[in-house]
Amino acid sequence: PIGLLGILLCAAVPQPLWGRWLPPGLIPCLCTAALLLTTGAGTGFVSGLLRLKPLVGVGKISYSLYLWHWPVLAFLKHLETDLQLEVAGTHYRILALLFSFAMAVGSYLLIEQPIRKKELLATSRALVGAVSGVALACLTVSCALIGFHGMPGRFDGEVLKYAGAAEQDAGRFVRTMKAADLLSQELYACGPKDADTTCLVWGDSHAMCLLTGLEALADRHAVRLDQATRYATAPLLNFDHLAIWRNDGASEFCEKTLQLIEKRRYDCVLLVAAWESYLNWPSFQPSLQATLDRLHQYQVPVVFVLPIPDQGVDVPMVLAGSVRWGRAIDGIGVTASDRQMRIQPLLQLLKQQTGDRIAVVDPVSALTDNSGVIRAALNGESLYSDHQHLSWAGSRRVAPIIMDQLLPLIRKSGSYM
Repeated sequence: PIGLLGILLCAAVPQPLWGRWLPPGLIPCLCTAALLLTTGAGTGFVSGLLRLKPLVGVGKISYSLYLWHWPVLAFLKHLETDLQLEVAGTHYRILALLFSFAMAVGSYLLIEQPIRKKELLATSRALVGAVSGVALACLTVSCALIGFHGMPGRFDGEVLKYAGAAEQDAGRFVRTMKAADLLSQELYACGPKDADTTCLVWGDSHAMCLLTGLEALADRHAVRLDQATRYATAPLLNFDHLAIWRNDGASEFCEKTLQLIEKRRYDCVLLVAAWESYLNWPSFQPSLQATLDRLHQYQVPVVFVLPIPDQGVDVPMVLAGSVRWGRAIDGIGVTASDRQMRIQPLLQLLKQQTGDRIAVVDPVSALTDNSGVIRAALNGESLYSDHQHLSWAGSRRVAPIIMDQLLPLIRKSGSYM
């Protein structure tokens, strides 16, 4: 009974609640072993329960069911992602389970049992030949698909264009730095190297994506933008990165960045990050205040860039799938009001900042249509490379808004001529 009860509890209780400190499959396996050991004598309630014909039948087809349920559930996930359909509901999963059972019964009756009874592939030579042939065919098809990169020619150009945004990421600015990199005499930068005005873009992977669009503007306005970026690292002093992302070295990187700002006397600092990922942690508010206090102490103007909203779906895949199946993409996006509600705690904190040396910039106006939807795509281009990072097109749309705030701020401080 204990083994059966344990299996039922493992199925009913979400895995993170019981598998946090143990390998995910350990407890169900131990419970199954206990169930087998305690029912081996063939007596008792549980043993009688397991002898019921429906359960015996499930046991007979269990291997076929194991083989079939994975591709069925994978196809269900494909429909959910590719077409942005709500197919994760209970009724869809019940249908998928019933289909898996039907295919398992068919495999058991038409393949497994005839082979066991030597009614099909009766000789060892025939069995080995059939298995080898199927394996060779699978290997050949797999190698062909890999060699031809999934055979993209089967899709039209618009589908491929949207899908290709997934490979853009941060372009050539994908650079996760260490504290030691900040000691370099030549930081990774864009814009003229000998520019009189130098700014620092400090942040996580969202900052890397933004630099893709800022690059051309930096050249046009003769502003050099140095890069201090690190994945999953908020540009905050004394923030608990280790607890959130197990990001060892992030705190040292942020401290060294502030020391770099003090040493180089930058004309402006841009703070760019996925702020929604950080603002609900207890250490966020004091860390933000401590960081802004240090920057104010250094008398450096600050452009605080509000976060790019998470679309909640893999944008390139959903756009490509929607176009492929003739579905409209105009409605794919999050509402500006919903995003405003999510970042309201951050806005309240920023309202407490006074003075004319900080500018708060909301870049999403460049991504928002007339109906108030922050779009995943505009003018035939994906604005995202995944669910939250800007694509090249998205970065180019957002960058002018950032530069329009940056230039007046550094002019006011007397740094820009």
